[in-house]
Amino acid sequence: MTTPTIGTDADVSIGPDLEQWLYGDQGDMRSLILEVRLPERRVAFESGVAPRGMAHHLVTEDREGRNRAMRQLADYLGREVGVPIKVLNSAGAIVVSATPSQARRFVPHPLIKGVRMNRTLPPRMAAV
Repeated sequence: MTTPTIGTDADVSIGPDLEQWLYGDQGDMRSLILEVRLPERRVAFESGVAPRGMAHHLVTEDREGRNRAMRQLADYLGREVGVPIKVLNSAGAIVVSATPSQARRFVPHPLIKGVRMNRTLPPRMAAV
């Protein structure tokens, strides 16, 4: 089973539960997770061996490029589309609450790699 995509310059993966909501006439707001296209993380290994036989390694990554992409998309979503956002830098994702019409405006953005429904957790049971 393949994940549906919509036509953009860089195809965006849309979760199967979202496609009907995205293109339907329902106006209810949903919480969505946007996977952001970021520069790849690169790992460079140093020579030598650390204690317990673990190889020394140094992570070198394009941290500034990743942060810049996250900021650019977050600014676009907040300013141009007007949706509330929560940036998850470590995950390379942004959580937004949007209506279908708002989502149709931002889904084609070139920095968006995928969109899926944000899972809602049931309320915790009170400890007895």
